Amino acid sequence: MKEGGVVLIVGDSFLVKDKTDTLVKAIQQKATGDVAQQVFDLAETSLETILAQARTLPFLVSAQVFHLRSVQKLKAHDLESLERYLENPCEQTCLFFEADEADRDAGIVKLIEKTGKVFFLSEKEKKSAVTQFIKEKLKRAGKTITPEAVNLLEQDTGDMPSFLDTMLERLIAYAGKNNEITDDLVRRLEENWAHGDVFQMTNAIAERKLDLALKYLKDLMENQEKEVVDLLGILHWQIRKLWLAAVLYEEGEPQGEILRKLRISPKQAPYFTRQIKQFSRKQLEQALEGLFQLDWKMKSGRADGPIALEAWLVSLVG
Repeated sequence: MKEGGVVLIVGDSFLVKDKTDTLVKAIQQKATGDVAQQVFDLAETSLETILAQARTLPFLVSAQVFHLRSVQKLKAHDLESLERYLENPCEQTCLFFEADEADRDAGIVKLIEKTGKVFFLSEKEKKSAVTQFIKEKLKRAGKTITPEAVNLLEQDTGDMPSFLDTMLERLIAYAGKNNEITDDLVRRLEENWAHGDVFQMTNAIAERKLDLALKYLKDLMENQEKEVVDLLGILHWQIRKLWLAAVLYEEGEPQGEILRKLRISPKQAPYFTRQIKQFSRKQLEQALEGLFQLDWKMKSGRADGPIALEAWLVSLVG
């Protein structure tokens, strides 16, 4: 792929990142110097502003890549601006439009297909990419993983495998000298999480005790050895469990079967079932989406971790 150009990548965020990383790496290999990268949210920055910046290279770089999210925010006049830009684009700038979903006959798709490339990434590709990512990450750490353990990790990350890296880091540390990651090891790590401050925090959230929830969050952030973004993975794991339970309840699954499917221990069962009754499915889905957006903003430097995480918690309790 040449340095200049326009690309639209549609699919799960994990797949989109994997695809963009591959394409950017190809650009870097062909570039004669450094390649600058910037991330823009089209809900916050106008496309006109971005396109104006796209025509000028930063000092001492040979090419630049713009990652553009929230494609659904584009209006008709934005597409007209993009069309004018693409008539005479900057050859050293590549625009990556990244979307979770888009219709194949959407205006942005048809426009980019004329001069650039459009990739629709499938669910089958996601499962394959997730499995490969798990194996490669553990291989670099000198560990192997059983198929059963892979299945458990895939279930835990579900539709948001962007948190998978955090879970694997925790699992590698938890495994210690054990060279093989087994399903039993994954379950023991989950049990360890379930008895910690994360569970107590979600319990405080469920009971609408904001001060207590904030206290547990503060304790968690102070005890984190790594960045706050690692904490998002654990929070996502716990909230997703509650969401899955809510879905199964709506589908008429017996309580005992739900607890079995979600691997909830007898000791935790009473607390877990009480939490489920305190949240609606919509609230849990909003909480998960909030964590996903927060993860992206923190990784792209668009949000202050502790402050943004507190804001997420307050919005959930309120």
